[in-house]
Amino acid sequence: MLSGIYYEWLYARGPRHAKHRVARIAWLCLLKGGVVGAVFGHALLVAALAIVPCIARVLIDFMDTPPAHGQLLFSGYTYAAGQGPCWQVDDLATTPTQRYMLPVGGRMLSLQPLAVRHCIGTYDLAMQKHVPCPYRRQVKPPYRNCYPCFQAIGFHPAFYHVPQEQLSPRQQVYNQASHCTYLAYFGPGVVKVGITLQKRVLKRWLEQGARAAVVLQVAEDAYQARTIEAQVSETLRLPERITVAKKKLLLNVPYCFEEAALVLVERQQAIMQALSLQKATYPAQDLQGHYFPTALPYPLVDADQKQQPISGRVLSMVGDLVVYEAGGGFWISTLKQYLGSAYVRLEAVPVATQTSFSFA
Repeated sequence: MLSGIYYEWLYARGPRHAKHRVARIAWLCLLKGGVVGAVFGHALLVAALAIVPCIARVLIDFMDTPPAHGQLLFSGYTYAAGQGPCWQVDDLATTPTQRYMLPVGGRMLSLQPLAVRHCIGTYDLAMQKHVPCPYRRQVKPPYRNCYPCFQAIGFHPAFYHVPQEQLSPRQQVYNQASHCTYLAYFGPGVVKVGITLQKRVLKRWLEQGARAAVVLQVAEDAYQARTIEAQVSETLRLPERITVAKKKLLLNVPYCFEEAALVLVERQQAIMQALSLQKATYPAQDLQGHYFPTALPYPLVDADQKQQPISGRVLSMVGDLVVYEAGGGFWISTLKQYLGSAYVRLEAVPVATQTSFSFA
C-alpha cells in the first residue's frame, strides 16, 4: 500500500489535479488497507478538501513545467529558494487560471507584447503569496490590478500616514511583525535606505536589484522601522527610491564588494552615532553572486531604448531588470513594463550548463 501511495504522489503530476491526486491515494488506502486504511483514507480525503488547496501551489508549482502553448501570461517575477530568478506565468487556457513559477536561468525565452493588459491578480498578506485574478479581467494602463483584486490586497504603502484603525485587519497584523531598516548599495555613490519584513529581507534586496546591503536595525514593528528610515533619510540625505534608469546605468559600472562594504559600514556607523541607535552588529552582504555566480557580462545594451522585445537566453535578473544574451550581444530590459501585457514563449528547455542558485 505504501509503495502505491509513493507512486501516486511521485508520478501523478499536475497541480491542477492536486485534489484528485490525494483522492486517488485515499481510495487506494480504502481498497487495500482495510479498516486502518479506511480511517487513513478518510483523513486524506479531508486533507484533499481542506489542506491541499492551501499548500498545493506552494509545493507543486515548481514541480511542473508550464505547457508550451501561446497563452502563458507574464504576471510577475521573484527569487525563489533553490530556484534562483523566476518568472511568474499564468496559464489562461485553464479554468481556474493555473499559475507557475518558472526558473529562467539559462532558458531560451521571449515575451510577446499584447494589445491589451490583463489583471495580474492579488496578494495574500497573511500567506505572503500572489494569487491569480479569479475574474480574468482586463485593465487599462497604468493599472495592473482590477478593482476587486486591488481591494483584496488590503495594503497601504504609506501606512504611517494613515490611522491604524483605518488599515485592513491583515495589514494591522503584518505591521506588528518584526521589520528591519537597511541600507542598499547599487553602485558608486548610490545608496538608499529602506524597510522590510525581517524574514524576507534578502528577497527584498534582490527584488530591488541591490548589489550589496546591510541591516541597520531590527525593529519590533513596521512603525519603529519606518521612524528610523525617515530619520536616516532626512539626516544623511539618503533616497528611499532609486530609479530604474539609474539602476540600468550602474549595471555597466564595474562592481567591487570591498568598496561597497566600506561605503555601507561607514554610513552604518555614522547613522548609529547620529541617531544614537544600538551598536551595529550586522555585516555588509555581497549580493552579486545571487545574480551572477560568475562575472557580470559587459557591455549591456538597453533593449528598451531600441524598443526591442525580450527574446534570447536569459542569464539572470537584477531586481526587475532581466539580462539576456541574443545576437552575439548582452541585453538588459525592464520586466515591469510587460506585467499582464505579454505572453511568455518557451523557446527551449534549460541548457545543460545552467548554474544552480541558492536563496535563503
